[in-house]
Amino acid sequence: KKNKIYVLSDDIKAINEFQNDITNPMPKAPFLALSSLNLSNEQWKELMVNCSWKELRKNLNTFKRHNVFDDLSLVELASKRLSDHKSVIHSKAMPYEILNAYIHSDEMPTSIRNSLHVAMDYSLENTPEINGNVALCVDTSGSMSYHVMSNGKHISKIRYVDIAALFASAVMKKNKNSDLFLFDTKLHKHNVNSFDSVITNATKIEKYGGGGTDCSIPLKHILKTNKNYDVIIFISDNESWMGESYSRTTGHQKAWEEYRESHKNTKLICIDISPSLTTQTKEHSSVLNVSGFNDNVFKIIKSWLELQE
Repeated sequence: KKNKIYVLSDDIKAINEFQNDITNPMPKAPFLALSSLNLSNEQWKELMVNCSWKELRKNLNTFKRHNVFDDLSLVELASKRLSDHKSVIHSKAMPYEILNAYIHSDEMPTSIRNSLHVAMDYSLENTPEINGNVALCVDTSGSMSYHVMSNGKHISKIRYVDIAALFASAVMKKNKNSDLFLFDTKLHKHNVNSFDSVITNATKIEKYGGGGTDCSIPLKHILKTNKNYDVIIFISDNESWMGESYSRTTGHQKAWEEYRESHKNTKLICIDISPSLTTQTKEHSSVLNVSGFNDNVFKIIKSWLELQE
């Protein structure tokens, strides 16, 4: 039986040689193949210059830890690349991943933080559009200022209100026929709009309310106006302990059923940022209950709505 002979490409040879001796010139190679090595600060600078947009966004704190941003010219370069509109769109960057980077960039140079701020708003263009008349009902209760649990055990720096502002901003940017309702135990007049950034809207939203939660409040208001909505979306931590309660249903469920009597084609989407074993609305062909949040939520909602058409 003849032995097979494998001939390594020049690129693979260069990577192997560099891994054996990192004083050799840095080859063109996947980011992870190089970042796992014991690189010098100068080599980390070279790696940052040549990395992709996503690799830059994901490894900002790693670059800082290796003193890359002590070089002001590289701070400027990183800032320009992060806030480049074409790069954000081409990389298919999504808003939640950038929000996560922004929230964890508090020790970054100001220009890099500002660039993430800009990139987050550009990334809203990568979210799918929700068509028709849309009612966005955002919970502003006190518990919305709590921090998200990461992996079920670690407390993230991201708050529920940050996610709510991100989602509302994304929908409002893409759909000019959307109405925003902020509520806790009452509706709040507000000046949140689609022209402000996600971070600005989060700052505005967190100033409203702060009390308990009654998820039936916006639905009761919509009932009074009798406006026809194609989609009604709730985003909350689902801690609705205020308002009416019934033996087998909630005030939210009762208001929804009443609205559906005269608006048969309306769909209801309830995003529970803090997943639990209960929901405010029973499962139904007209209802989508979503537990938790990441960038896939945008696609899930869009796909579900298309299936209902």
